[in-house]
Amino acid sequence: MNSNPKNIIRQKRKANYTVIPNEMLNNENLSFKAKAILCYLLSKPDNWSVYLSQLSKASTDGYESVVSGMNELIANRYVFRKPCSGANPGGWEYFVYDEPQAEEQLPLGESPIRDFTESGKPMTNKERVNEVNKEIKTKEKTTKRKPKLADQPFLDNLRENNPRVDFDTELRKMDNWLLAHQGRQRTRAFVTNWINRVVDKLPPEDEWRPTTI
Repeated sequence: MNSNPKNIIRQKRKANYTVIPNEMLNNENLSFKAKAILCYLLSKPDNWSVYLSQLSKASTDGYESVVSGMNELIANRYVFRKPCSGANPGGWEYFVYDEPQAEEQLPLGESPIRDFTESGKPMTNKERVNEVNKEIKTKEKTTKRKPKLADQPFLDNLRENNPRVDFDTELRKMDNWLLAHQGRQRTRAFVTNWINRVVDKLPPEDEWRPTTI
């Protein structure tokens, strides 16, 4: 009988594995969620592009949980981001490291987080996370996308997909409804919602209120 049984069992691997530094795994400033996200990112190829929407689909945690974990990694300098430019303005480009980075080691771009509060005191980890959250909210407000209006190609495609609908009549009804309800727009989502209600034989336009602007 073995007097020293193993509680941690590892398989011998020659390929398809990732080397993770123990210093990161033992970092008490990171939650297990943040550590898991970082391990996942470090398992990807060097030229892999980071998208939060993709990360949220890679597990059951959901988008908000992924954002929270990424905020921790940014605050603790394992992840740096800077605004995208060129063909994809408005988004973020992420850089992932297996150990915390000093300011001078980071690529050119915006500083990921301030080290000191306005009073000059060093920031705590919680204050750094709050600073990142504030930065994200500010960025979302300034880059909020305008709703896409229903242009003619979109209407033609919708008409083609709903051959049993008297499309011209419904567009006139819809435009009259919009005139009577200022603030609403003829967006793609709104038009689609209208036509779907016609297809499903729901009440006429004067008895319902579209929920999609």
